[in-house]
Amino acid sequence: MIIPIRCFSCNKPIANKWEPYVALLNEGVSEGEALQRVGCERYCCKRMLLGHVDIIERLLMYNRTASIQHTPHTANRLAEPAPLLSNHSTSHLAEPAHLLPL
Repeated sequence: MIIPIRCFSCNKPIANKWEPYVALLNEGVSEGEALQRVGCERYCCKRMLLGHVDIIERLLMYNRTASIQHTPHTANRLAEPAPLLSNHSTSHLAEPAHLLPL
């Protein structure tokens, strides 16, 4: 979604390299040359830039609250709390009576 701030392996900052890297790719520079120009030397950091999928702009186009629909099934699913079992009871091992039906 958003480029991580630091490399997961070596903890070197990589977020500052993302925009120059994408700008070089848009100019037609190869991926290897673009990585060299932005100063990405380690394989682990190169993996972070090469493997990143930037989908944040696509996700921001959707309204999250408009797609949530409350149905009676989802509204009543957690309406009743699960009964508490005593420490010495083993009835929950035989039959899961404390679980609500889905």
